[in-house]
Amino acid sequence: MLLAAGVLPSEPTPREGPDFAFVVTIVFKIVWWDAASWLFAGFFRAMLVFKRQPRETRFLQDLSVRVIYVAAGLAIVANVFGMPVGGLLAASGVIAIVLGLALQSTRGDVFSGIVLNVAKPYHPGDWIILDGGTQG
Repeated sequence: MLLAAGVLPSEPTPREGPDFAFVVTIVFKIVWWDAASWLFAGFFRAMLVFKRQPRETRFLQDLSVRVIYVAAGLAIVANVFGMPVGGLLAASGVIAIVLGLALQSTRGDVFSGIVLNVAKPYHPGDWIILDGGTQG
């Protein structure tokens, strides 16, 4: 419908004509970007399923799909509303650095847990001896 109306989803929407047409155009563009990201994420997941990747790659699938949806959100902000995303990316980078430094020990624990779940170095029946003499 967008292409039939001569509207490109990758260009900012000009504010001309009646308000209703402007709002409808914006809604259709947002739906287009959402559908495109949903379709791309679906293809990505299907590709991993058909390659018979192990179940442990589920975390990587979810992380990749989130990146796809964030990219679609940034594309909506930039292409539908015509707003610059450079400042938004810079601000989010600064916030990520501050949170990363504040949550350093928690982040280490989370990534250690992820590695333990993905690598599965321990199996039922293994004998483990910890520092301090604790064993089991």
